[in-house]
Amino acid sequence: RREGVRMLVLSSLAPFWFFMGNDEFASMFLDFVFCLHTCVLYRRSLEEKRQPWLQTFIGCIIGTFGGTVLTSFALGIPITFLSRMHTPMAFSIAWWLVFCS
Repeated sequence: RREGVRMLVLSSLAPFWFFMGNDEFASMFLDFVFCLHTCVLYRRSLEEKRQPWLQTFIGCIIGTFGGTVLTSFALGIPITFLSRMHTPMAFSIAWWLVFCS
Protein backbone atom coordinates (compact mmCIF):
# COMPACT_ATOMS: atom_id res chain seq x y z
CA ARG A 1 0.00 0.00 0.00
CA ARG A 2 2.80 2.43 0.87
CA GLU A 3 4.51 1.86 -2.50
CA GLY A 4 1.23 2.59 -4.26
CA VAL A 5 0.91 5.94 -2.49
CA ARG A 6 4.47 6.90 -3.38
CA MET A 7 4.00 6.00 -7.03
CA LEU A 8 0.74 7.97 -7.15
CA VAL A 9 2.43 11.08 -5.74
CA LEU A 10 5.43 10.72 -8.05
CA SER A 11 3.26 10.27 -11.12
CA SER A 12 1.18 13.32 -10.21
CA LEU A 13 4.28 15.52 -9.77
CA ALA A 14 6.05 14.54 -13.00
CA PRO A 15 3.79 16.56 -15.36
CA PHE A 16 4.09 19.62 -13.10
CA TRP A 17 7.88 19.51 -13.26
CA PHE A 18 7.86 18.86 -16.99
CA PHE A 19 5.79 21.93 -17.83
CA MET A 20 7.86 24.27 -15.66
CA GLY A 21 10.45 24.30 -18.44
CA ASN A 22 12.09 21.46 -20.25
CA ASP A 23 15.59 22.89 -19.86
CA GLU A 24 15.41 22.58 -16.08
CA PHE A 25 13.52 19.31 -15.96
CA ALA A 26 16.63 17.14 -15.78
CA SER A 27 18.10 19.21 -12.96
CA MET A 28 14.88 19.18 -10.96
CA PHE A 29 14.32 15.48 -11.50
CA LEU A 30 17.88 14.56 -10.54
CA ASP A 31 17.68 16.72 -7.41
CA PHE A 32 14.50 14.92 -6.41
CA VAL A 33 15.96 11.47 -7.08
CA PHE A 34 19.12 12.30 -5.11
CA CYS A 35 17.11 13.63 -2.15
CA LEU A 36 14.80 10.62 -2.27
CA HIS A 37 17.75 8.21 -2.36
CA THR A 38 19.45 9.89 0.60
CA CYS A 39 16.26 9.86 2.69
CA VAL A 40 15.63 6.17 1.89
CA LEU A 41 19.18 5.23 2.91
CA TYR A 42 18.84 7.21 6.14
CA ARG A 43 15.54 5.52 6.96
CA ARG A 44 17.02 2.08 6.31
CA SER A 45 19.92 2.87 8.64
CA LEU A 46 17.46 3.51 11.48
CA GLU A 47 16.44 -0.19 11.48
CA GLU A 48 12.85 0.30 12.64
CA LYS A 49 13.82 2.65 15.48
CA ARG A 50 11.42 5.52 15.97
CA GLN A 51 13.03 8.94 15.76
CA PRO A 52 11.51 12.41 16.24
CA TRP A 53 10.52 14.00 12.94
CA LEU A 54 12.89 16.94 13.42
CA GLN A 55 15.85 14.62 13.95
CA THR A 56 15.09 12.71 10.74
CA PHE A 57 14.60 15.97 8.83
CA ILE A 58 17.93 17.44 9.99
CA GLY A 59 19.72 14.12 9.47
CA CYS A 60 18.50 13.96 5.89
CA ILE A 61 19.46 17.59 5.27
CA ILE A 62 23.00 16.94 6.50
CA GLY A 63 23.23 13.76 4.43
CA THR A 64 21.91 15.43 1.31
CA PHE A 65 23.55 18.85 1.40
CA GLY A 66 26.43 18.51 3.88
CA GLY A 67 29.07 17.64 1.31
CA THR A 68 28.01 20.44 -1.01
CA VAL A 69 28.17 23.01 1.78
CA LEU A 70 31.59 21.86 3.02
CA THR A 71 33.02 21.82 -0.50
CA SER A 72 31.62 25.28 -1.23
CA PHE A 73 33.18 26.67 1.95
CA ALA A 74 36.51 25.00 1.20
CA LEU A 75 36.61 26.34 -2.36
CA GLY A 76 35.20 29.75 -1.47
CA ILE A 77 32.33 29.55 -3.95
CA PRO A 78 28.61 30.22 -3.38
CA ILE A 79 26.41 27.33 -2.30
CA THR A 80 24.68 26.35 -5.54
CA PHE A 81 21.55 24.65 -4.24
CA LEU A 82 20.48 27.83 -2.46
CA SER A 83 20.14 29.64 -5.78
CA ARG A 84 17.68 27.07 -7.16
CA MET A 85 14.18 27.19 -5.73
CA HIS A 86 13.29 23.65 -6.74
CA THR A 87 15.94 21.98 -4.55
CA PRO A 88 14.30 22.71 -1.15
CA MET A 89 10.94 21.69 -2.60
CA ALA A 90 12.38 18.45 -3.99
CA PHE A 91 13.97 17.68 -0.62
CA SER A 92 10.76 18.40 1.30
CA ILE A 93 8.69 16.17 -0.99
CA ALA A 94 11.26 13.37 -0.83
CA TRP A 95 11.46 13.54 2.98
CA TRP A 96 7.67 13.53 3.25
CA LEU A 97 7.37 10.52 0.94
CA VAL A 98 9.90 8.51 2.94
CA PHE A 99 9.01 9.43 6.51
CA CYS A 100 5.35 10.50 6.47
CA SER A 101 3.61 8.26 3.97
